[in-house]
Amino acid sequence: MTQFHVFGAASGAGESFRGQALSALPDCSLYSYSRQPSKMGFDAHFVDFTKSEGFYPAGDPNAPSVWISFGPIWLLAPFFEQLAHRSPERLEHLCGLNACSSSSALTKRFASNYFDRELSARLSSAEDRLIFACHTLGVKCRILRPGIIYGQIGPYVDRNFSRLLQILRRVPLFPVPSDSGLRQPIHASQLSAVALHLARQLAGSGLDPDLPERIALGGDASLSYESMIRALQKA
Repeated sequence: MTQFHVFGAASGAGESFRGQALSALPDCSLYSYSRQPSKMGFDAHFVDFTKSEGFYPAGDPNAPSVWISFGPIWLLAPFFEQLAHRSPERLEHLCGLNACSSSSALTKRFASNYFDRELSARLSSAEDRLIFACHTLGVKCRILRPGIIYGQIGPYVDRNFSRLLQILRRVPLFPVPSDSGLRQPIHASQLSAVALHLARQLAGSGLDPDLPERIALGGDASLSYESMIRALQKA
């Protein structure tokens, strides 16, 4: 049976993925990873993306496995590269990698400020490195590019809408840009559902060959910044 290894388990999407996977596949072998496993409400394994030397995937080393990551992709990429280069035997039975990036890799590519352009470049570079490393190993890879992630899953609260709500509760006026394009927020549970669907495909042979390696994801509605703030105000 294929093992699922979930990185970034301390995120809302990571917790949601764990719940959905155990519900849909009650007999699956699921291993969660975190920088602070002792603070998790369930069994988790320690991982530090800045130190690949001492990392060994949990579970049966000879069983096929799929990695699902909701952690920072700019840290995952060099971590995975180093494992592939220095300890390829630890990835010998890896059959798929499903990593979460951000829509900012595309939407902020030509932004007016340097910070946004640098973020886009860093995300795109990490995606390129992961895809290249997977190709070198003969591992199937899919990169998810979600928009703004929101929602509370158990004890985990997003760092996007929750912060805006805190500001709205404290200040009488809120500045809104006149023209900043549209946003398509996606709930953490929606993101995890897509990740689980792809992970199950990566674990088998049902991956759509026409599905691009980088997949843009949005929620149910496209909103202007003002519409998004008004919707939050009513929440």
